[in-house]
Amino acid sequence: MTDEWTFRTATGTATATDGELRVSGSVRRVVVEKWRDGWERNDRDRRLLFVVSVLGSGGFVARTIASARDVLTGNADALSLLVLACAAFIVGLVAYRDVRNRTVSLRQVEAVRRVDEDELRVVCEGDRDDLEIETPTEADADEAVEILRLRGVSVGETADTDDDPGFRERLRAKIE
Repeated sequence: MTDEWTFRTATGTATATDGELRVSGSVRRVVVEKWRDGWERNDRDRRLLFVVSVLGSGGFVARTIASARDVLTGNADALSLLVLACAAFIVGLVAYRDVRNRTVSLRQVEAVRRVDEDELRVVCEGDRDDLEIETPTEADADEAVEILRLRGVSVGETADTDDDPGFRERLRAKIE
């Protein structure tokens, strides 16, 4: 039996190991999930707005590359510097918010609750903020709940996994 159990999140992975829960993200996963959600969750009328925003983002990336080239060649003007500063701020903000690692000791976890089909809230004791974990699918959320339950965490308001009779067997095979 392995002592490290991992499940997918919307922006990366979460690992329950050595008495702690570590949630980490990746830039690639953030971009793919955000763009996929932007397309799949919108109805037909809003998809046009999504396409326009993607094209606008592409234009901003092209302008940022041109500004970086101007700065590197010594031909930078105030607009080029402003564009680079904005791009750096946006990248830093996204990296901090979605890609950072968040860790909580399993001893500090009071309970895990289902907020939505694919979203969990890890309720921590004391003054520590709760941890929100979004998974790509409801099946991934079911797997996360079961992994945390097997690690000794109290689970409340869970979706019923008994409608999939092979779920527990697949999970046991994964952790053995």
